[in-house]
Amino acid sequence: MTIGLHPSSDKYPAPGTKGGMMLGLEIDERIEVVVKRLADRGVSSIGSIIRAKPGAFASLEDPDGNLIYLWEVSPSLNVASELQHAFEKR
Repeated sequence: MTIGLHPSSDKYPAPGTKGGMMLGLEIDERIEVVVKRLADRGVSSIGSIIRAKPGAFASLEDPDGNLIYLWEVSPSLNVASELQHAFEKR
């Protein structure tokens, strides 16, 4: 699990406001499979799946309006987790 706290900017809302905190979940299945399984259980995604160098991302919103994202880590990153990835940047 990754919790992203970002300073207020044009890209991120101010802390304490809707979207000011995001919860990220690394998944070990194809993102399309997970999004479909969640949709079958009534969970709505926000937008479409985004593919980028670090992997595939899908955004969701919990009942309180907090943002949650799913991250299918790209095998090309060669990292075991976001935590390992963060420590490698130091």
